Amino acid sequence: MSLDFWIWNQYFSTNSPSKVNSLWTEKMDVVLVHGLGGDSRTTWEAKGPNKEVVNWVTDKDFLQTALPKARIFTYGYNANFYKDRDTSRVEDYADGLRGGLLTFRRKCKDRPILWIGHSLGGIVIKRTLITQDEEYCTYIRNASTAIIFLGTPHHGSDKVNNPWLLITRKLLAHASLRHNIGPLFKELKPFSDTLRDTTKSFSQISGPFLIRSFFETKPTRLPPPEGDQLIVQQGAAVMGLPNEKGMPLSATHEGLCKFASTRDPNYSKLCQQVVDLATVSVERVSERLKFDIELSERLENLPVPSR
Repeated sequence: MSLDFWIWNQYFSTNSPSKVNSLWTEKMDVVLVHGLGGDSRTTWEAKGPNKEVVNWVTDKDFLQTALPKARIFTYGYNANFYKDRDTSRVEDYADGLRGGLLTFRRKCKDRPILWIGHSLGGIVIKRTLITQDEEYCTYIRNASTAIIFLGTPHHGSDKVNNPWLLITRKLLAHASLRHNIGPLFKELKPFSDTLRDTTKSFSQISGPFLIRSFFETKPTRLPPPEGDQLIVQQGAAVMGLPNEKGMPLSATHEGLCKFASTRDPNYSKLCQQVVDLATVSVERVSERLKFDIELSERLENLPVPSR
């Protein structure tokens, strides 16, 4: 398994006030997790007007300008299981993500976290937040305030509403791996134990989070006989939680996380949600820390009972 933890934009600032949200004077962490077949860089890349590579995560005119005080992380794991025979499971990827966050947040455990996950990346994020085996895991969950899911299959995949399995079987057969289907592939089957358990467990701890679930509205062109289909339909991409808003993007499944220009309507829609959620996140964490300090001061000033 290959695990990378990249960081860009540590305390980035701009000299162009007109491009910066005036509310943004606070620091926070934005963590992006890619999906199947992606990686920590190319998942977020698109071709610009002049065929140049445009990355809305690393290019300074995009997310870095919208959130000038944020640290932006992208997490990479081996999602090409049909090629590399990776036997890792979603929980392994979540463990790697928690370990990376522990390293970078050791001195700023209360710094708010905004998560962005594309496709399977959203499942990895949910597994990261569910696990509470160690003290640092609790810090990660408590600091997490908002999550943006981009085409995450919360309710699993099947041949009726999600052609992933059909496509993957063909890729596996082509690579002569038909009899070497790893645990991760099995976890994508409809209502598999992992997805079912993840959905149930996450719903029980999701109350404090602000959630935006984006779904595709343009079909993806698939090899015959599947034809053009939506990879993750709205019903699978939206959980129906009271603190969740389902939002469409005029994009294919892959296009949910690729923007060629800051003027792209899809980017504008997503960016507005990122900024809004980030602003509320900072306010929430600030209020909580203020309450904790006041409570600590009150406890310290309580009279000590005499013996």
